[in-house]
Amino acid sequence: MVQLPTQNFDPTAFRLALDAGLKRFATGFTKIVALSLPQIDPQMAQYQIGGPTFSTLEKAVTREYGIRPEDLSDGSVAPDADILAVVAPRQLDQKSIFAIDQFLMRGGTVILATSPFTAELSGGKLRLRDWDSNLQQWLAHNGLDIRKTLVLDKQNARLPAPIARQSGDYEFRDVQMIDYPYFIDLRPPGLAADHPVTGNLPQVTMAWASPIVVEPDPARRVSVLLESSPDSWLRKSMNIMPSLDADGHSNLVAPTPDRNSANAAPVTARRTLGVAVQGRFNSFFTDTASPWDPSDIHSAPTKPGLTAPDASVIARSPESARIVLYSSNDFMDDQILNSIVAGSGTQYLGPLQLFMNTLDWGLQDEQLLDIRSRGHFNRSLSPMERQTQLLIEYFNYGLALLWLLLLALVNWLQSLLHRRHYRQGLLL
Repeated sequence: MVQLPTQNFDPTAFRLALDAGLKRFATGFTKIVALSLPQIDPQMAQYQIGGPTFSTLEKAVTREYGIRPEDLSDGSVAPDADILAVVAPRQLDQKSIFAIDQFLMRGGTVILATSPFTAELSGGKLRLRDWDSNLQQWLAHNGLDIRKTLVLDKQNARLPAPIARQSGDYEFRDVQMIDYPYFIDLRPPGLAADHPVTGNLPQVTMAWASPIVVEPDPARRVSVLLESSPDSWLRKSMNIMPSLDADGHSNLVAPTPDRNSANAAPVTARRTLGVAVQGRFNSFFTDTASPWDPSDIHSAPTKPGLTAPDASVIARSPESARIVLYSSNDFMDDQILNSIVAGSGTQYLGPLQLFMNTLDWGLQDEQLLDIRSRGHFNRSLSPMERQTQLLIEYFNYGLALLWLLLLALVNWLQSLLHRRHYRQGLLL
């Protein structure tokens, strides 16, 4: 079933909307991705402030699909869009939320990458700032809640971070490669092995992610895509700057559990960081005042194929509707990808691979998803305990020393044989 608006009927707009709806369930067409990104001042972006940027993500999407830079503030999504991706939204107004809601009601797939926070690395300091999307009520209406806190994990990636070091009354800042718990290193079973989006991914790093709580609903199927390790914990502090004490111990450690409280919740546990929800959804605007003013209905069109903003509300979605939610604004940010590349020493495409897999799944292009899963990817080694790392390091040193001793022994035997050969020649 294809959901279509019924008010403000216009034959041209109706035909375009009908074709777009039918193509969502067909194969062989060029798929169009409506991509909504935050508007960042270019001058501020040069100094790596103002918010996350996603030029690498845009290039990755453009290589595979047609792309429509989406402005949701007019209350609509491009009518030829097959899927809607909203990355790091900030202070969306009601018309923008209406556009997302109604795209979902028409049976579309909405991909959201959002969190209450974003981070900036500028001037040698890491700063955490609030990044309110205004989507909390809409998400809660659909059974999803992103908690206003951050997840840290003992299973994490390394970061070339500015470290604060105290020496007497003076503070120095050095750049060191450290384990950074806010960079959550996700590997199976933290990546769902039985889902097409994550089944073929060996590793993904989530930066500054928040926990997701899902309210069960019999009308919808919930698939947990991303999950932290059992050694993850929560932290509400806005101070994300790592520091080391005189003994080299980090300030970013899990709190000690209260052993005196019988009802205390466990400090470390798995946290959900990515979910896919499919099924029937009810419109947020069925019981909420419409964002449209009467004057808006007869205003000029803002997108090709639309004669005027459509104030009609589709109350319920078909079962094909999907929401995919990742609880981080920064895991695909250009600066963060570059930082992880510097930390790993290899090309890193994990978050982009995850996003492209999500597009393939949302567009029901399973064949492309299987092909991409066999493509190039940074297949990182599994993380090891410090004791194991030292054991392997000492083994390598010992092996090198043994090789040198073996070479010395061979050289000594060759010299001995040569001297014996010359001695026999002199005797003759």
